[in-house]
Amino acid sequence: MTVAIRAIQRTPLRAGGIVKIIAAVTGLLLTGGCRMPPPPVSSDLSRPWRRDESDAMRALDEREGVVRLPDPTFGLVEGCEDPGSQPIDQMGGEAVSLETVDGVVAEVLRVNPTLEAAEQTWLASMELYPQATAWNDPAFRFMNGPTIFGSTQGQHLWRVQVAQRVPWYGKRGLMGEVADRQADIAYYNWRRAKNQLAGSARVAYGQYVLAERLYELSSQDLQIAELLSAPPKIDLVSTNEQALEQYDAYRLEQLELERKREELEENRQLARERINVMLKRDLSAPLPVPMLPELPSEYPNENAMISRATVNSPELAAAQRAEQQAATRVALAEKDFYPDLDVVGRFDTVANDFWAPDRANIRPQLGIYLPLMVQQNRRWARLRETKYEQRRRNAETRAIASRIKSDIQRSIAQLDRSQQRLATLDRMLASAVRRADTQEMLVSNDPHRQKESLQARRTVIKYQIEQAKEQAALQERFVELAVLTGNILENEFDPVEPAEQPLLNPIPTPPLLSPADDDVLMPMDTFNAPVPPSLID
Repeated sequence: MTVAIRAIQRTPLRAGGIVKIIAAVTGLLLTGGCRMPPPPVSSDLSRPWRRDESDAMRALDEREGVVRLPDPTFGLVEGCEDPGSQPIDQMGGEAVSLETVDGVVAEVLRVNPTLEAAEQTWLASMELYPQATAWNDPAFRFMNGPTIFGSTQGQHLWRVQVAQRVPWYGKRGLMGEVADRQADIAYYNWRRAKNQLAGSARVAYGQYVLAERLYELSSQDLQIAELLSAPPKIDLVSTNEQALEQYDAYRLEQLELERKREELEENRQLARERINVMLKRDLSAPLPVPMLPELPSEYPNENAMISRATVNSPELAAAQRAEQQAATRVALAEKDFYPDLDVVGRFDTVANDFWAPDRANIRPQLGIYLPLMVQQNRRWARLRETKYEQRRRNAETRAIASRIKSDIQRSIAQLDRSQQRLATLDRMLASAVRRADTQEMLVSNDPHRQKESLQARRTVIKYQIEQAKEQAALQERFVELAVLTGNILENEFDPVEPAEQPLLNPIPTPPLLSPADDDVLMPMDTFNAPVPPSLID
C-alpha cells in the first residue's frame, strides 16, 4: 500500500486521474497480493470431483473403525496452515491391549511409520487435482510515456494490457483426471501397505503363540525324558568297559535334552523379539501371555475368494487405476496437438508519432496469441510414448490378476491339505490319548509298567506338538487368503456374490499402434529413432 501511495504522489497532475488509478492498482498488485492470507481449507476430505469415491472411503472407514479428526500437531510451523482433517485411527491416542491378536494388529498399525508415510502420500496426492485444473494467473502489463519520469516535452501516453491463457477445451478435465487417478493409486497403495502390515502382524502373533505352545509342550516332554533317562545301575557282573559305555550313553542323552531346552528358549525369544520389533519397542520388552486365535468355522470357497479379490484387492485396484491414468494420458497427448490460446485485452493511446499529441487518441483492442505448432515430432513421440505406457499398464494389470488368482488357488490347495493333515492328527492324537490312559490304568495294577506309561505320554505330547504346528500353518493360510482378497482387517470369509467379470477374463487391449496406424500418425522417415517392431506388432 505504501508503494501505491508513493506512486500516486510521484505522478504529475497533468497525467490525469486514470493514470493515478492505474498506478495505484499496479502497486497493489505488486505488494498487496503477496500478503493475502491463503483461503481457508475445508475440514472435509471429500472433494466435488471425488464425491462418489469419498463416500466409498467413508463407508470403508466405518468398517475399519477409523475416525477423521483434525491433527492438532499439524500447522505448528509458522506460516503453515492446517490443510484439513487427517485420518487418525481410533486407537491413535493411546496404546491398546496386546493380549489378543486384534490388539497387536491395532497397535502395529498405530505405531508403524511406513504406514503413516503411505497415508501422508495419499493425503498429499489428493491436493494434486486443484493444482492440475487451476487456470494460469493472468498477466498484467502497464506502459507509460516519458512524462511520468519528469519530462516536460510531449504528450503523456500510456498502455494497459491484460492477458489470460485459455487452455484448449477438455485439457483441464483430462489433467484433473490424471491427478485424480494418481490420488486413487496412492490410496490403494496405502490400503495395500495396511493389509500387508496387518497380515505380517497376524503371522508374527501366530508364530509367537506357536513358540509359547511348543515351549510348554516340549518342557513336559523333557521332564518325562529325564524320568526315563535314569543313571545306569552298575552290577557286579558288568565290566569296566560296559559300565563306561552305559554312562556315556546316559551323558549323551542328558546333553541332547539340554540342547533341546536351549533351542526352545531361543525360538521363544526370537518370536518375542519379532513382535517387539513390529511394535517399535525394546527387544526385551515383556509381552502378555498370548491367547490362541480361533480358526474360522467355515472354510472359504475358491470362487468366492476370487470374486472377493476382484472387488477388494488393493493391489489389483491400484493397477486398474494406473491403467485408467495411462488411457487418460493418451487422450491428453492427443489434445496436445491443439494449441492453448492467449487472450489479450489492451487499452492505450495510439499515435502515428509518439511525440505528436495532436494526433493521439484512445483505442481499446482485443487480440489472440496463437502459438505456431511447428515442433510436431515432439508431439508424435509423446503420443507414442503414452500408447506404449498404456499397453504396459494393461499387461501389468493382467499379470497381477493372474498372479492373484494363482496365489488364491495355491493357498486354497494348501488349506485343504492342512485341513486333511489336521484331521488325521486329531484321530492319531485321540488314539494316543486312549493308549496313554490304558497304560496308566495298567500301572496302577503293575508298577513295573511305569516306563511304558511314560513312553505313551511322550507319544501324546509328540502328536500335540504336530497338531500345534499344523494349526499355526492353517492360520497362516487364512491370513494369506485375507491379504490376497484385501479383507485382512475384516478377517471375514463369508461367501460373496460372484463378480460380473471373473478375475482372469481377458481385459480388452485398447487399439494402440499398428503398422498402418503408425503411418497415419507420423511417417517413419520423419522420426529420428525407429520404433521397435516388438512394441508395434
